[in-house]
Amino acid sequence: MTARNRALHLLALLVFASVLSSTLLIPALRPFMALRAPGNESAAHAFMSLSLLGAVLAAPFVSRLSRLVGSSTQLAIGLALLDALLLGLLSVVDDLSVLLTVRTAQGALNLMLLSLLLGAAPTGNSRQLGARYGLLGAALMLGVALGAPLGNLCLRFGPSMPLRVGAGLELLVAVALPLVGLQATSRRSASPAPGALPWLPMLWAFAERLAVGLFVVTFAFHARNCLGASDHHIGWLLTAFMVPFVLAVYPAGRLCDHVGVTTAAVAGLVLYGICWLALTLCGLREMVPVLALLGVSSAVVFAAGLRLAGAVQDVATRISAMSAQTAAGSFGMLCGTALAGIASAMLRSRGEVPHLAHDLVLHVAGAAQLAAAGLTAALVLMQRRGLRPVRS
Repeated sequence: MTARNRALHLLALLVFASVLSSTLLIPALRPFMALRAPGNESAAHAFMSLSLLGAVLAAPFVSRLSRLVGSSTQLAIGLALLDALLLGLLSVVDDLSVLLTVRTAQGALNLMLLSLLLGAAPTGNSRQLGARYGLLGAALMLGVALGAPLGNLCLRFGPSMPLRVGAGLELLVAVALPLVGLQATSRRSASPAPGALPWLPMLWAFAERLAVGLFVVTFAFHARNCLGASDHHIGWLLTAFMVPFVLAVYPAGRLCDHVGVTTAAVAGLVLYGICWLALTLCGLREMVPVLALLGVSSAVVFAAGLRLAGAVQDVATRISAMSAQTAAGSFGMLCGTALAGIASAMLRSRGEVPHLAHDLVLHVAGAAQLAAAGLTAALVLMQRRGLRPVRS
């Protein structure tokens, strides 16, 4: 194994740890917020939503900071230490307004750190760029997938323990970062113009995360109220989605190297959209293979976005591209969660049966993917005819 590959594998571990530092709190959200804001369910929703909002607002700043500091490693260490500090502060703050303010800042710092780790990764310029970003993407999604089970273990020691463990993980990230050798940025490089932003990866990330936001709450209600699934069964169904996703990200990155990024993304979006539409027709037995296909197709879209954003030559611009793509995904998830709640509430207020609201939300999720696939194909076709430049 070369020195670059060793550094890349270590970086994958640090990406995993950084993502896990935030996802550990997911299973502890209800008991944690019950202590800080008893009986206030809106506060719990705000706690999660403001983290996503902070991530969106932070997107323009990480690239500028990287140009000012120059050393990506030093900046990443500083962000990891600040993230650790805010996670620790969240575990002891009692005032709700302060808690939500700190949570917004912590979400922003976590996205900035993740964008920096991905954008300044020592991947090199080679035909295996998709495979290398596939490895980092798999580490990222593994942090998402393991957040709930590991968070449950931490929860045995109190509602604040996931936050404290998360702070410890970010401290470990800060300590290990000098061993990675992140690529340095040039202070002379200009800020990217709007046309230089990775609009296709942003489109894919927004559409893919919009569907997840629409799905995350709606699916549990649909499976329980319409299909009679138990909470335990719902957990296994969600696992049927997450495990294939995590396992497929690395092979999907290699696929992008062989067939082309836009080809893989369009195929993934089409399959992803069809599976969302098919989900409304499934009983509990048929859901498992459909959810597995959802996970695989989602992984293809995710890996394609990383591969295309990672192809930017200038390090600071690549960091900006990763930040913009991640922010688009966070914004998509925020919109999806809000849209699902609004659509469901409107149909319930009209006296419609529950499954109609759930079907509508899942249809919107599917239609968004097919629309993104169609738009991508149209832009690529325009590029090939010389009508409009699109990076592919």
